[in-house]
Formats: sequence, C-alpha cells, structure tokens
Amino acid sequence: MNERTITSVDYRKPEVISVGLGHAVLVLYDGAIEFASEARSHLIAGELRKALTCRGKLLNVLSALLSSLRFDADLVQANGFWLIYDHLSRLARKAEIERGDSSSFDEVLRIMGQLRASWSSALSQQATA
Repeated sequence: MNERTITSVDYRKPEVISVGLGHAVLVLYDGAIEFASEARSHLIAGELRKALTCRGKLLNVLSALLSSLRFDADLVQANGFWLIYDHLSRLARKAEIERGDSSSFDEVLRIMGQLRASWSSALSQQATA
C-alpha cells in the first residue's frame, strides 16, 4: 500500500479516537437505534432473515455498550447503565421474529431514543460548562 491509498478503516480510526468517550457512546446509541429500526422494518415486511441479521447487529452494539462500562469509576452509575443495557439485550433476544411481533423492537427504540436524547443533552451541557 502506498501513502496515497487509505482505506476507510484507516481513515476513520483517528476520527473515532478523537471524538472522545462521550461521543463514542452517542455513536453506539445511534447504531442501536438504526439496527433496531431496520430489524423492525424488515420484520414488518416479512423479511425474517434480514430482521435476524439486524437483531444480531443490535445485540453486538448492546454488547459493546455493556463492555464499555467502568465499574471502578462510578459503581452506582455503571450498575444503572448495566441494568438498562441488559434489559435491552433481553428484549432484542426475546423478539418473536418468527411470529412477526415487533413490540420488542418498539420498546428498544423507545428506550434507546430516551437514552440518546439524555446523553446528547448531557454532552451539550458539558460542552457549555
């Protein structure tokens, strides 16, 4: 590879590192919302295989959120987020895709939307402080 050839992964790596943990969590929230929404849409359209794929991606994002928690920094706060992320993971796993029931994804979207709004607000307040 010469100096002019830059892969998208190479290009994005410095960007991800520079955004900071707070923004990285926001990116993960956006990913979870996107994959839950896509899973729901595919489920409604009867595209079960695609819904399962999106559910897998959603579970990967939730797993990343769970593994990002730092219990040594703030045990109470980390436990609170652990309970939420674990609940969302259980909802996604219990989604009755074969039956065409989107209610689990609806609940994931509702909770993730609230988390994202709160997190974004906290980041904005931190930036102005």
